[in-house]
Amino acid sequence: MPADVHEYRELYRKSRLAGPEIAKDMRKRLRTCGKIGADASKRKIVQWPVHGDISAKVIRRNRRIVHRGLRATIASQIRVSASGNNVLIRQGRRGLTGNSAADLPRDIDRGGWKHPVYGHKPEVFQSGFPYFKKEISSKYPEMVDEMEKILGTMQRLLS
Repeated sequence: MPADVHEYRELYRKSRLAGPEIAKDMRKRLRTCGKIGADASKRKIVQWPVHGDISAKVIRRNRRIVHRGLRATIASQIRVSASGNNVLIRQGRRGLTGNSAADLPRDIDRGGWKHPVYGHKPEVFQSGFPYFKKEISSKYPEMVDEMEKILGTMQRLLS
């Protein structure tokens, strides 16, 4: 493993020994690094071009949103977590229904997927929009800079 990984693990171990509040603060600060990439990904999926007007509407019944749209559902399921080993940005699938709901966010990011539509040939290709990996990768230098600042601050605090 690279030296900086060992240094990070040692710093996290010191933060846990210093007290649960400090370790919690460190994880919270590290989540802000991941939030840079997650927010970029959320902005990109919400900007996904939409054709037609039914998908752009919010349908309300009895003060409850029945369908808020695919883009908003996918954006709401992008989560950031931080632990002693790493910072993760994950794409969840809660709120997505259907046989291939687990694969849908990945298929959208890859560029498209096939699905059945009543009255058409067996399957129709729905084009996707790269929003996850590409956006997070583009924010990588910014996230690394922020992480270095946070780890430097924590190292000074724990020394």
